[in-house]
Amino acid sequence: MTNAVPTPQLVGGTRRTSWSSFPFVYEDENLSSLHFEIDSVQSLMDKNAPNQLMLRYTQIMMAFLLFIDCPEHIGMIGLGGGSLPKYCYQHLTPNSHLRRGDQSGGDSSQRLLHGPSG
Repeated sequence: MTNAVPTPQLVGGTRRTSWSSFPFVYEDENLSSLHFEIDSVQSLMDKNAPNQLMLRYTQIMMAFLLFIDCPEHIGMIGLGGGSLPKYCYQHLTPNSHLRRGDQSGGDSSQRLLHGPSG
């Protein structure tokens, strides 16, 4: 597991210091990362293991599974890259119901890091 993500570079090697008006995705041959600012990573996906939780905070958020191994309902709110929903769809039983939403009223994970629909 890694928390190190290459700093996004613009064409010609010019480093941009801020993208404040919209989230952006940085990709290289192995990783996709979602950023709201240039120096912080919201979501990280290993293209060879897309359902793996790469960032420590996402692993901690799923720690409830140590106490409830088969939850009936899970609610998720917020704009993100889809790491947590993808993990839930891969590792939880069909009896676990996942409810997602974000400020735009849609599922941003589908658009940003190709998370599952549904």
